[in-house]
Amino acid sequence: MARQSRVRGWIGLGLLLGLVTGAAFAAWLFLRGPMVASQPKSPGDLLAVDEDGLRVAPNPARQFRAAQCDRQPQAEITVEPMSWSVPSLGVGAQVVWSGQRRVAVYLPDPPQGVLLSDGPGVYSAAGAAVMAGHVDDAQGRLTPWGALHRLEPCNRIYARDSHGGTREFVVTDLYTVGQRDILKEDIYRILGPKELVLVTCSGPTVGEAGSPFAFRYEHNLIVRAAPVDERPRTVARE
Repeated sequence: MARQSRVRGWIGLGLLLGLVTGAAFAAWLFLRGPMVASQPKSPGDLLAVDEDGLRVAPNPARQFRAAQCDRQPQAEITVEPMSWSVPSLGVGAQVVWSGQRRVAVYLPDPPQGVLLSDGPGVYSAAGAAVMAGHVDDAQGRLTPWGALHRLEPCNRIYARDSHGGTREFVVTDLYTVGQRDILKEDIYRILGPKELVLVTCSGPTVGEAGSPFAFRYEHNLIVRAAPVDERPRTVARE
């Protein structure tokens, strides 16, 4: 009888430990949130998915505002008309004139994006030139726009529209806002300091989000970049 009691005691203790361990694991899962695979880094990588199999667009490892950067021009890089390039990330994309600042903008198939046609151009003296593109393609593969979450303060962007040459910009801001909050941002402007703004999306899938860009993810990823100082002009000697 004593042996049977000890056996029952060990079984009861094992069941109790199992219940405690299971409860602790369930609490950890709840606090941790949905399981998401590691974020993609390079164009062509598949987006992560959550536990329901829905895509999750990458978030920046850190967000920053108003970075103080050296405005001296760096490399003399030429990009194709209607395009942008980030040499430090090895990515870039073509854009087309399209859309209006405060209504729906229908983006072309990635990796191509848009440059808002009723806003300032890249070489205008003031206002924000806004470019936008999809973070992923139909197969869930990262586009060049999707790599923008890896930007660091003061990285360089080279951009060009159809009217002028290549212009160099320095990244000052990288942050996310809710899809419906993007209209509160001061990026849709024709006056004020000159900026280049790149917009894509970030975060979990939410379906139709109601933003001007008709993205289906929870957040907009916004990159803001200021123009560098003009290069000194060489005066030919007679």
